[in-house]
Amino acid sequence: MPTIVAFLFAAVISTAQNIAEIERLEKKIAEHPDNMGNRTALLGYLTNQNIPLTPQQLEARRSNILWLVEHHPSANICAEPSLLLPARGRLADPAGSAEVAGLWKALAAKPGARNEVIANAAIYLRALDIPAALAILDAHPNEPLARARGLVDAAAVIGLSGIAQNLRFGSSATLRATAEAKAARLEIDTSSNPFLVGSAGLVFAQGKIDTPFDLTFGEDDVLTLAERWLRRAIELAPPGDEWKMPLEQTLVTKASRTLDPAAKATLLREAEPLVSDGGRPDVIANLAVAEFNTGDDEAAGREAGRVLSLGPKTAYPYNLAQTVLGRVGAAKGDLSEAKTRLIASITIPATIKNAVFEPNMTLAQDILDAGDREAVLQFLEASRTVWKFDRGRIDRMISFVNKAPSADLVELSRQFPGSEVIHRAAPAFEAADVDGKTWTREQLTGKVIALEFGKAPLAEKVANDYASRGAVLLQVQDEDTKRRFEVLTNPTVVIINRQGNVTAFRSGTANETEWRGDFETGFGGATNPFMLPAPRQIDSEKATFAWEPVDGAESYVVEWDSHDEKGWIFDREKTVRVIPTRDTSAMLDLTGFTRVRWRVYAVPRQGQPGRPSPWRELDGIPFTKINK
Repeated sequence: MPTIVAFLFAAVISTAQNIAEIERLEKKIAEHPDNMGNRTALLGYLTNQNIPLTPQQLEARRSNILWLVEHHPSANICAEPSLLLPARGRLADPAGSAEVAGLWKALAAKPGARNEVIANAAIYLRALDIPAALAILDAHPNEPLARARGLVDAAAVIGLSGIAQNLRFGSSATLRATAEAKAARLEIDTSSNPFLVGSAGLVFAQGKIDTPFDLTFGEDDVLTLAERWLRRAIELAPPGDEWKMPLEQTLVTKASRTLDPAAKATLLREAEPLVSDGGRPDVIANLAVAEFNTGDDEAAGREAGRVLSLGPKTAYPYNLAQTVLGRVGAAKGDLSEAKTRLIASITIPATIKNAVFEPNMTLAQDILDAGDREAVLQFLEASRTVWKFDRGRIDRMISFVNKAPSADLVELSRQFPGSEVIHRAAPAFEAADVDGKTWTREQLTGKVIALEFGKAPLAEKVANDYASRGAVLLQVQDEDTKRRFEVLTNPTVVIINRQGNVTAFRSGTANETEWRGDFETGFGGATNPFMLPAPRQIDSEKATFAWEPVDGAESYVVEWDSHDEKGWIFDREKTVRVIPTRDTSAMLDLTGFTRVRWRVYAVPRQGQPGRPSPWRELDGIPFTKINK
């Protein structure tokens, strides 16, 4: 989606919360200095791009990282960006960088050093000093270090360097052009060791490195190399189960980036056998769309039918499968079948929990183009039951369908109300304040004005907080003002700045942070067009996770963590498992876990991913309970 909405005020609140958490963790470390989880959690906050660190906090980063390296050199967390002490950049600490590099080299050179320590030394140094990382592995050319060799070789090829945004590694064009990078590429391409080749493929497949979107290596791009190396790892050591999931994710990502439906269908067909049962309906549903777009209606209908036969647990594949079946019917001239499938696409079975999503509009477009305006209007009205966070888009689409001779429903579904007036001089108005006094636009020149159409209690609360800064809340009743501002949905709140220009236009409900962000625009607060906010979680019933959608998100990533006798895995190892999805819910098999927790962040089509939501915990189903 082209619109990416995230407010500076939200970032300010998030920063304040993060600073408070830093202070809390520092206190816990002072009380329990040997607790590894507290230190790794603190480092996550001290690497946060939204927090400007003081010299004391930079020193705290260094001391905690050195402590972890010295006391836990074999832990998996040593590969994470939050433990990196870079010599340059936003978190530059040249002295600390030199000290930690020296410590790792000494640990790796120690007589009798464990393979895990040697591997971690090389893996850590790959983002600071590739030649040093390679030298450590050259001095220990044993088979158990093949995985580390693959990780370091891939880092050399991609030019891994320092810390970029959102706890990701950076990359350097200068490093990609070095002799080490060329030699590393040759080693990966010619190696017969599946662990070396597969580990290199993982680096390129997992997307943990901030690289240019169009980065290429000769005729290959990042995903092409990931696919090639992962396929070779499977061939070298079949069945290669550990490489199948990243290969599937690579193929699906490649499919999402190509505009050629035939190429997309080929990639998704190859990905389907590799995907887990829970994710299979999503892949097959996208395959059905690709088949339809190639003109193969028979294949499209067959794949869509397969989706429904699998009994999908989320709404996205169900909606897409019904849509494709309806489009196949429309293509055959069977409008009755098409209209039946149109309503079925938003009539979600009871087995799918928390079905909150944006319906696919392509079938509605087919029916509208066929001349059945009434069926489309009925569909849009009915879609309110599942499209609960449309922010006024449904009303806007209905208005277009009613008035215009034709309408692009897919494009309209991406456009939020307010585009006709936002960033322009506010139209004339008359409206009353909370005391009943009527004001005009001219009488409030120099004031920040919030026009409330319909009741928005939380926005009223926020407006009261901003009254001391000169904000005025007016409640609009007359239809003429509503028409001039192109307001179709109650509630809608319009913010007008001191210069008389509309700076924010929000229809529907919002949380307090979002309303405050809107008001801040009236006082000159800038919006951040690059980072999405965190989704708000709305449920975690059993193994179904659900959250409210974020404006501008193309997809979401669920991170989940498990608890054992030592605590949360993420707290001590900084490793987390992920579930990518385009829906606003996800499923997880809880079998074998005592307790799990999950959080989610939003991913835009362009720009930075959002902040993760808070963790939410729930009980698992341990094997002891199953055996009973």
